[in-house]
Amino acid sequence: MQNLGVKVKYGQEMGRNISVDNLREDGNEAIFLGFGLPDPKSSVIFKGLNESQGFYTSKEFLPKVAAASKAGMCSCKSALPALHGNVVVLGAGDTAFDCATSAIRCGARRVFVAFRKGVQNIRAVPEEADAAKDERCEFMPFLNPEKVYTDKEGKAWCYEMTLFLILISIFF
Repeated sequence: MQNLGVKVKYGQEMGRNISVDNLREDGNEAIFLGFGLPDPKSSVIFKGLNESQGFYTSKEFLPKVAAASKAGMCSCKSALPALHGNVVVLGAGDTAFDCATSAIRCGARRVFVAFRKGVQNIRAVPEEADAAKDERCEFMPFLNPEKVYTDKEGKAWCYEMTLFLILISIFF
């Protein structure tokens, strides 16, 4: 991008040392503001769990997949993360579906994509959800994680989920 003339400014804080008005005044033809979350969103039920216990956040898992998937693109010599058995991915956005399809390629036997809302409320672009369906990921709407069970070695082996259903009664 930079070879094409794109100016990249890292570590800037909107409103403090940069503003949209400043960027416009600098004569830029287009402006892209990419705000990333520094830390992944995670429920308190996962506090203390880590990769050695079978728990990944997307910010831990996807960079490992990307590094191992791009031979010659980086100096790393890592292999894809090895997954076995069933995998549960929480969420219904683009990142969740990236994790789900990557989990299949990392060896997961079955991948369940669990999310709180209905299928019609999937936030991902249709291509991401379709790719997950094509790779036989199973969608589990209206579920919310409530508890994590670990085995004697501390590995997560079971999640307790709450089924969210909205019941509407109309009385005449």
